[in-house]
Amino acid sequence: MRRLGLAWTLWSALVVAAAAQQGTDFSGRWVLVSSAVADANAAQSLIVRQPVTRTNNLGAPMPPAFMQLIIEREYADRVTTETHQIGIRGGIVGGIAGGGRSYQSSFSVRWEGPRLIIERSSNPSPARDAGPSWEHTEEWELNSAGTLVISVTDQASDSAPKSNTFTYRRN
Repeated sequence: MRRLGLAWTLWSALVVAAAAQQGTDFSGRWVLVSSAVADANAAQSLIVRQPVTRTNNLGAPMPPAFMQLIIEREYADRVTTETHQIGIRGGIVGGIAGGGRSYQSSFSVRWEGPRLIIERSSNPSPARDAGPSWEHTEEWELNSAGTLVISVTDQASDSAPKSNTFTYRRN
C-alpha cells in the first residue's frame, strides 16, 4: 500500500510538472495600470483567451497545453483582435518576377520558460523606394504580484528603437 501511495504521489507530480511546462495562463480581462513611458496609444484594457489544447492535429491525446492566444486590445477609439498560434514560426515572401520589388514578413510565437514571446517583422526589398524594415517584439509574463507585464520593443530601419513596459492588473 505504501508503494502505491508513493507511486501515486510521483505520478501526480509528473502530471503537474508536465502541465506547468506548457506555458502560463494569461486568460482574463486586464486593465492598464501603468507604462514605463507615457503612451496615449496604449491599449487601456485587454481581454485574453487561451483555450487549452488536449489533442494534437491528428486527434491523439497530448498533455494539456496553451497552443493559441487570442487578444482583444481595447483602445480609446477602437478594438482590435489578434490570434496567435503558439509554437509556430512562419512568414510570407512576395514580389514581382524579373527584379521588381520584393517583400518578406515573418512571425514567431514561442514560450521561453514562463514568458511568451511574440515577434513580427517586415523587410521590403533593398530598393530605396521600398520603405523601411521593422521589427516588433512583445514579451508577456506574470510577475510575483500576479500582474501582467508586457515589454514591447519596436525597431525600424529609419528610426531609433523604442521600448516600453506596460503593467496590467486582472479585472
